[in-house]
This record gives sequence, structure tokens and C-alpha cells, in this order.
Amino acid sequence: MYKNLLFDLDGTIVDSGQGIISGLKHTYKELNLEIPNDTILKKFIGPSVEEGFFRYGGIKDKQLVMKASEIYRPYFDNVTYKECKPYDDLVEVVKELNKENLNNKNGERKLFVASARHINSLKSLLNFLDLSKYFLGIYGSEDGMVEDVKKQVIDNIFFREKISSKEETLMIGDRFYDIEGAHNYGIKACGALWGYGNIEEFKEYNAEYIINNPHELFDII
Repeated sequence: MYKNLLFDLDGTIVDSGQGIISGLKHTYKELNLEIPNDTILKKFIGPSVEEGFFRYGGIKDKQLVMKASEIYRPYFDNVTYKECKPYDDLVEVVKELNKENLNNKNGERKLFVASARHINSLKSLLNFLDLSKYFLGIYGSEDGMVEDVKKQVIDNIFFREKISSKEETLMIGDRFYDIEGAHNYGIKACGALWGYGNIEEFKEYNAEYIINNPHELFDII
């Protein structure tokens, strides 16, 4: 049984695609750069925004990447965050898991958010959506995290929450970054098909589980 459940945010807990895309388009306009099409911009959903600009957004200069992120983050946090909405089925599942804990049913499960989104933006968005209360801890990227961000976030959860068992911990996310980060840390992962990933990438990265909707999580844990 999995006692520690780590949930990705964007595309797993929250449908933030439109908010992210709107923020990215604003950023490219401010930089006087050609705006990539929406297919490209959707690839930003998953990695850190810096990695998105570098890997998918055609910005290879590191200083320009940092400038782009400095434009994007405050614009998203103050304007386009309002375009983000939680996945209702996922919220129902999280509420049910919290209810089970209160009733001591199936033992206590600890729920965490494990996101590549910067921790300040992450907490602000979850507070705005009134979702923070359902999670024991909220963890995102921090200043200085550049490579293997998801793995570093998971490492912070294990260290700060004093989690000892990798076997009892499961990462749930909608992109291959979640699967890769979990495996790099040595824990199992579940691909969420209601987000922005697809079954092909989950199979390529050897996700232990793949589910079509949040309620199927109960069949795993």
C-alpha cells in the first residue's frame, strides 16, 4: 500500500494550460520575439519554465532565459493565474483521501504536492484555488534548481518530511518529467491521462501505472 502520495500540479491537480500559454505569449511579446504556436507552448506544461524556454521555446542564451522567466512569473502570478481551474474529479479524490484519514480508514496516507513550478507561484495558485488545505506539504522548485528539478523536489519532500520508505511512496503526474523524476529518485510513478501527456510517453518512460481518471487511483493505492 502507498502511504505517501506525491501529486504534480499543472495538468494533474490543476488545468493551467490556458493560463500558462497566455503568460508565455505575453513574455514573447515583451521580448519582441516570435511567438511559438500553441502546440509548442503546451510543451511548457511539465518542466520548469526555464527548461521550457530553453528546450522548446527557441531561447538558448541563458541570460535571455532568465530574463524571460522574470517576465513570465510575475505576469502569471498576478494576471493569468485566474485562467487556471482544478480538475473536479481529482479534487473529489483528494477530499476522499482526507476523509479516510480522519476516519482512520486504510491507515493514514500523506498527501504532498511535488511540482516543478517555483514554490512561490505554486503556493499562491493553490491558495487562490483553496486547495492547500488538502495537502500535508507543498513542494516546488527553488532558486538554484536547474537540472533534474523534479528529482530535487522529491528529495526535499523525503528529507524535510522524514520519509524513509520509497516503496510506500508514489508519484502521480501527467508528463514524462514526473515519471522520469520519480524513477531517478527510486520511487514508482503513475501517469495521469487527464492532463497534457499521453500513453505513449508514459510507456516510453516505463510508468508502473497509467490511469484514465483520478478515481482509478483507488485501485492502485
